[in-house]
Amino acid sequence: MNRRLASVRGGFVFIVLLLMGFSAHGARFPEGFSWCASTAAHQIEGGNYNNDWWEWEQTPGRIKNGETSERATGSWELWREDIEALKQLKASRYRFSVEWARIEPREGEFDQAVIARYLEQIRALRENGIEPFVTLHHFTNPIWFARKGGWSWPGAPEAFEKYVNRVAEAFGAEVDSWVTFNEPTVLGLAGYIEGIFPPGRKGDVADLVEPFRHILMAHARVYPILHHFNPRARVGMAHHLRVFEPKSSWNPLDSWAADMADKNINWALPRALESGRFTMYFPGKIDVDEVIEGLAGTHDFMGVNYYTRDLISVNLLSSRIIERSIPEGRPCPIWAGRSMSWRVFIGF
Repeated sequence: MNRRLASVRGGFVFIVLLLMGFSAHGARFPEGFSWCASTAAHQIEGGNYNNDWWEWEQTPGRIKNGETSERATGSWELWREDIEALKQLKASRYRFSVEWARIEPREGEFDQAVIARYLEQIRALRENGIEPFVTLHHFTNPIWFARKGGWSWPGAPEAFEKYVNRVAEAFGAEVDSWVTFNEPTVLGLAGYIEGIFPPGRKGDVADLVEPFRHILMAHARVYPILHHFNPRARVGMAHHLRVFEPKSSWNPLDSWAADMADKNINWALPRALESGRFTMYFPGKIDVDEVIEGLAGTHDFMGVNYYTRDLISVNLLSSRIIERSIPEGRPCPIWAGRSMSWRVFIGF
C-alpha cells in the first residue's frame, strides 16, 4: 500500500468496516453522505520533540518494542501527498490536529513559521475541494505545560485560551469546523487512572475531577473566540463513547458499576456542555455538582468516536472498586482474514 495513503487511512478503517457491513446487509448510504478521514498530528507529522508524548516515549518499557514516533509518516514535510491520498479516498472532509507544542514550543513564544505552514495546508485542502476539520488538542501537551501540572494545573484553561486565540487569529476565518478536544475521557482514564498515557498516574475516579473540570473550563473560554473569528463556525468535542456492560449479568453489583461507568465516563462531559453543570458522582469517592461559567450550550455538534465495549465488574478488594476488561478480539466477519485486538461490536 502506498505509504501516504496508509497514513490517512488509519482514521478511515472503521468507516470502511462499517461500509462493508452495510453492503453485506444490502444497505446504502444516502446521497450526499460526507466521508471524512481523520489523523492526529503526533501520530503522522514526525519531529514533535517538544511535547509530553515525545518525552514519554523515551522511557524504556512504556511503548511496545521501544518504538518512538520520530518521523512518524513524515506528514510535516509530505502533507501535499496526504491531500492526494485524500482525493483518492474521495474524502470530502479531513479532520486533523494542529500541534500545540509546535505552535507554542515555549510558554508565550509562538512560532509564526509553523502557523503559516498550517494555514498553507488549510488553504490547499479547500482548493482541492476538501473541508478542513481542525482539532486543537489530540492528547499531546507542550512539555512546558506538562511540567506545570498539565490538565491538573489551575492555569491550564488560561494557557489553552492563549494558544487557541493565536490560532484563531491566524486562520480562524478559514476553518468552519473545530474540535476543541479529542476524547478527553481517554486522556483522563489513560493518563490519570491507568497510567499508560502522560502524566502516567495510577489513581482512581476522584483523580479525573481536576483534569475534566479544567478541560471544560478551557472549552468554555475558547468557544466564543472561535465564533468571533468565524461566526459560521461549528465548535464541539469528539467524545469517546463505549458500551459498558456488566461482566456478570446476574450480578447486581456489576450492573450498578456499569451504570456508574456510563454516567461518569460516557456522559459527564457531554452533559456538562449542554447544561453548563459539571456533575460526577461515585459513592464514597466523589460528589461534584458545579456550574462552569460560560459552558452551557457550547457544543454546536457532538462528535462520537466509537470502538468497542468494556465488561465492568466490582472488586471490593481493590481501591478502585470498579474494574474493566475488554473482550478479546476475533476474526472480523466483514473483513475476511483480519483480526483485531478489540472485538467488533456493531448493532446491526
